[in-house]
Parts: sequence; structure tokens; C-alpha cells
Amino acid sequence: VVAQGLLFTLLTGMAASVDTAALRERFRRGCGLFLGLLCQFLLLPFTGYLTVLAFDLPPVFGIALLAVSSSPGGAYSNWWCSLFNADLALSVAMTTCSTLVSVVLTPVNLALYMHITYGEVPALNWGRLVGSIAVAIVAILMGLGISTLFPQRRQHFNALGNVAGLALIVFSGIVSSSNEPIWDKDAVFYIAVSLPCIIGLFGSFTLSWLAPCLSGPEAVAVTMETCYQNTGLALTIALASFDESDRSKAAGVPLFYGCVQVVVLPGFLVLAWRAGLTYAPKTDSLHQVIIRDYQPRGGPQVAPEQSDPETELRMDPEDFAARDLETAIAPQSAAAGRYLKEVAAPMGFCSSGTKEGEVQKEEAGTDPGDATTFDVVLPLSPTTQASENEPATNMASTSGS
Repeated sequence: VVAQGLLFTLLTGMAASVDTAALRERFRRGCGLFLGLLCQFLLLPFTGYLTVLAFDLPPVFGIALLAVSSSPGGAYSNWWCSLFNADLALSVAMTTCSTLVSVVLTPVNLALYMHITYGEVPALNWGRLVGSIAVAIVAILMGLGISTLFPQRRQHFNALGNVAGLALIVFSGIVSSSNEPIWDKDAVFYIAVSLPCIIGLFGSFTLSWLAPCLSGPEAVAVTMETCYQNTGLALTIALASFDESDRSKAAGVPLFYGCVQVVVLPGFLVLAWRAGLTYAPKTDSLHQVIIRDYQPRGGPQVAPEQSDPETELRMDPEDFAARDLETAIAPQSAAAGRYLKEVAAPMGFCSSGTKEGEVQKEEAGTDPGDATTFDVVLPLSPTTQASENEPATNMASTSGS
């Protein structure tokens, strides 16, 4: 009951912190969802099957490993994506879709690979399977409703989900270590259980990175969703597939796979952040990346090299004047626009040395001495305003022969 409550809080908090407009955009595009489901229910189960064959695992370990690799993505994938600022909207969308389709694809993959490997058909506890899926779906829908109704509270629910995620990790570690120690197995056990996660990570990231329709943060989210499995569901399947004497051995597979996830995937996320593949700037410190929320609001974006406030603090007053001048004035013609930008804007003076607002221009085809002088109303820079004793006169005057 405690684990289910923390899981519900985790999923609700992560979904409530998602920008619903960004989530709709991920569903509309569909590229990330399709590639993620392909890796989740095709690449990873096949990797688990090859591992079972390569190490010739006994049924008590092999079936449990097939159950892990055939399960949908776990709720922690959303938490890790939020923590390290991968694309949280795509992660939540993938969790929703993979949880729904797992009702069909998880039993199909299990039946296929167990029959090929051991000639057996899994005995599934459909009540526990559907119950776990129902908890996830209700929590996600509730969180999205909260995000829609109270968008100003998204940061608070993000913090709530993070706290629930940490609490669930601590609780799971205490329960698993007391029920089934995982430090007394052979070396083959540790290598075989670790390989699907590691191979799936490299395979799914490579496919996502090469996909032209995905950004860096989206590729990281697909990788996390593919490799971070719902080990709780896999544990339920493993326990339902064996009698009392073998259940403790089978339970060690999803428990150790969970440990591998906690070690390997955060390391991958740190490398992705340092490579500029998340929304968090790689110039920020690690603790800032973890405690801050860099998720885009309204659409994808790339991680900036420098934060905007720091950039503005380094700008000179003249730079502010030139920048504001270019954006504030709407020239009546292309020629006037070029003239304002290239001559009048820098430092508030014209190239001829006259004060701002007095521009001397030669008419085409006339003698250089026959010039037309006119005043242009331009905003003075702060430096120039401070140095002027009297305001500039804005009157048009024309002189000619």
C-alpha cells in the first residue's frame, strides 16, 4: 500500500508539472512516441531474449529476465527526466502510451520468447497486471488535469513528485534487501541481468539520435523510457510464474535490474547534460541542474550556452542604446533603416561628428557642395542625455542653392 501510494504521488506530481501544450505537441508529432514504443516493446525484449540464449540461463532466472525486458517503462523514467531536464512532456506521453499498450504487448512478448526458449507459456496474474496499469493511468490523468487547471502550481507539484520519488527509492531498497538479498549470486547472474539495460541504452539512444525528427532532449527521454523498466510489474509476473521454492530466486532478477538502472541511467543523464543534450545549460553547476526546472513552456528549445541575465549584466550602456534603437524605430524604407543602423545608432552620434538627430546627406547626381540637411528624431543614449544641457531641437530645415 505504501509503495502504491508513493508511486501514485510520483506520477501525479510529474504529470502535473508538464506543460499541457507541449504534451499535446508531442502527441501531434508522434515521431518520438512511435520510436519510443518501437524500442520499448521490440528492441529491449529481443535484447533480453538474446541474453538468455547467450548465457543459457536456467528458467528461474531466464523467465524473470524476459519479464523485466517485456515490461512497460517505469514511473521513475519521468522522475529522472525531470531531475536532469530531458524532455519531460515526451517522457510522460511515452509512459502513458506504453502503459496502455502493455496490456497486450507484454503478454505477447512473454509468450513468444518463453515458448521459443523454454517451451512454456507464462502464468500471468491479470488482476495485479491491470491494477498496476490502472494506478498509473489514473495518476497521470489526474496530474494532467491539475496542470491544466493550475498552471501556476507546476513547480510545486514537480517538487512533490521529486520528494515522492526519493521516498519510493528508499522504501524499495529497505523492503528488497530484507526480502531477497542480491549480493550472494554468481558473476554470470550480474552480467546477464545488466546487459539488457546497457545494450538497450546504447541501441535506443543511437536510433533516437539518428532520427531527424527528434531533438537532443527528446532522444534522451526516449532512451530513459526504453531502459527504465517497471520492475514492480516484472516482479509480480516473476512471482506468479514459479512455486514457493523458486520465487525468492526469481525475485532477485528484477531487484538487481532495478539497481543497475539506478547506477547506469543517472550516469548517462550526466553525460547527456555535459554534452548539451538536455534543456539545462551545461555551464550551470550540477546542483543547479538538479534543483531547477528548465523545461520549455510551449515548445522545444535548446540549452543556452549562457543565461540571459548574466549576458545582459556584461553589456555596456551604449550596447543597450543600440539594441533598443534597432527594435524601437520602424524605418519608413530599407535605405533609412540601413542608414539608422550603420550611422546614427553607434554611441548616439553620426559619422560626420554632428550630434544625434543631425544627419547630412548628399542628393544623388548633385554637386557635393549642394547638400540637403535635415533632422531625424532619434532617442538619445543615457550617456548622451546626461551630458546635454538643453534638449535637442527636432525641427526640419532645408538649405539649397
